[in-house]
Amino acid sequence: MVPLRCRGAKHASAASRFSQRPQKALRSQKRHRLLPAAVPLLLLVCLFSAPFFQRPVVVYAQDRAVVTRVREYFPPTDSLPEAEIYYPQLSFGGNPNELQTANTMMREYAIRTCHTRRQAAQQGRQSLPADGKLVDYRVARNSGGFFSVVFTEGCSLAASPTGSPEEAALTAGENPRGFTIRLSDQKVCRLADLFLSHTNYTSLLDQEISRLLQSPFEGVRHDSPFFLTDDSIVLLPDSRAEQWPQEGSLSVSLTAPAVSRKLAAGLSVGRTRAEL
Repeated sequence: MVPLRCRGAKHASAASRFSQRPQKALRSQKRHRLLPAAVPLLLLVCLFSAPFFQRPVVVYAQDRAVVTRVREYFPPTDSLPEAEIYYPQLSFGGNPNELQTANTMMREYAIRTCHTRRQAAQQGRQSLPADGKLVDYRVARNSGGFFSVVFTEGCSLAASPTGSPEEAALTAGENPRGFTIRLSDQKVCRLADLFLSHTNYTSLLDQEISRLLQSPFEGVRHDSPFFLTDDSIVLLPDSRAEQWPQEGSLSVSLTAPAVSRKLAAGLSVGRTRAEL
């Protein structure tokens, strides 16, 4: 037999456990009632505390363009040999209408130049290059929010004795043509778009070129052809300018003190996203 004292202890322990069950149930019910009220409070705490624990996110504007090299071929005719042209087409996020305008301008320029050269050759006024490449280009800048390309007509870019496409074009008797596109709005830039508003940029560039040439120069116009490199504005030969020097293109540094103070916001020495 189990002693009475032991049985009493056993029954007393069971009774005490039974008496605690309602208390646990009450505490569980309280927690369930508090949970719906605590969820919005936790969400508010997370919302306001997140900025203090997260690193700030810096979003850079589009600083490089995706470039596709396009080739168009013109078959030979009875009086003309075959010909081919090359031009760039850009693609990236932004204003699709402005981007289409820029691409159309570059394509139309290449095709128009090809037709003009072939007609001149047909009339005996010009000779065509042996390789049939009438229009080609090179990308001069694709960084820092600007894309700039220089076209050459009637010569192979690889044929330059000094490696300079501009000099090769001048040796062949053809003037290169540049297109500069601002990637923030896909606008084809003029010289005026490179400088702050109300800046007399033609006189500014004339003075800087005069300083470089060490002789007076007044050949820059509002619509003078140009292109950009990572560190310079390159002014292309203009047949209307009587004072244009024999060396062809003229390069003005973007870091020249007189020029850098007047440049538009965002135009600086080319820097890629990784360098910012």
